[in-house]
Amino acid sequence: MSENKVIDPELVRLYEISYLVSPALAEDKVHSAVLPLKDLLAGKNAAVSAEESPKFRRLAYPIRAAIAGGKKQVFDSASFGWIRFESEADTIGEAKKLLASSPDIIRFLIVKTDAPEPAKTFSSRHIRPADPAAPAFEPQGTGGSAETKVVVSSEELDRKIDELVGV
Repeated sequence: MSENKVIDPELVRLYEISYLVSPALAEDKVHSAVLPLKDLLAGKNAAVSAEESPKFRRLAYPIRAAIAGGKKQVFDSASFGWIRFESEADTIGEAKKLLASSPDIIRFLIVKTDAPEPAKTFSSRHIRPADPAAPAFEPQGTGGSAETKVVVSSEELDRKIDELVGV
């Protein structure tokens, strides 16, 4: 029986475990193959932030894996699932042992990840902030009046270009 302990926030990292469950396991029992892992995470006070239940998939290439009894089998399909959680590093060692000893898990991968970044807002590179010194621009066909348009002389325009270029 594992004891509940307080997690040190400075030692907590974000991890993701992805796994393949044997297709020999009945569809209604696939979820039970991952219950020992979920129990371990709960016992270690891991904070699960996201997960996807195992779903049956065809594999991109055949996988050879040893099943109970040490005999290797070739799998071309399996149920794939993953769990993302925050926990201390010692939880990962125990999870690795648990998954490696499970006869129903044919392969797994444990990855330490960074915190997901918030979505960035879209900004077009064609939109520029208004420059108060720049002449007003009005697209054709907007029907603006002549009073709102700024007329710039050639000399003033040349002087501004030289100033910007640094001549």
